[in-house]
Amino acid sequence: MTDDPYRSPGLDRLGDVVRTFAVPRRPRYLGAGGGPRGGYLGLSAMNLPRAGASSLSWLRAPRSEAVEVCERGLRVRGKTGVLELPYDQLAAWDAVTVDGAVVAIELRGAHGEALRLGGVLRGLDELYALVAARRPPLP
Repeated sequence: MTDDPYRSPGLDRLGDVVRTFAVPRRPRYLGAGGGPRGGYLGLSAMNLPRAGASSLSWLRAPRSEAVEVCERGLRVRGKTGVLELPYDQLAAWDAVTVDGAVVAIELRGAHGEALRLGGVLRGLDELYALVAARRPPLP
């Protein structure tokens, strides 16, 4: 790691990603021509697809909302941007529990950042335990 304020392509201040916790994607409706048709298979099923079917995009966009636990910090990717916090800048990492299950995590950074992770994010209990084990003890 250098003191250069600009990022170098090969360097990452948080290190390698240990685990990614992502918001599941919603199923997309591809239209009536994009899915399988019911009924029996006849000779018409052996024809080439219509010209309109080739215009469907089968490429998937990268996940837009995810929490990445890295070697030296935490990266939160949202639709509006990316927040990177080293573990020593996590001022608070608190779990909100209901009946013993973690339903949300409240994160506060040293510079005033405040996030509440929850909702449809999967594996909140694993995320809380993993970051709590990697954080340095507070004085």
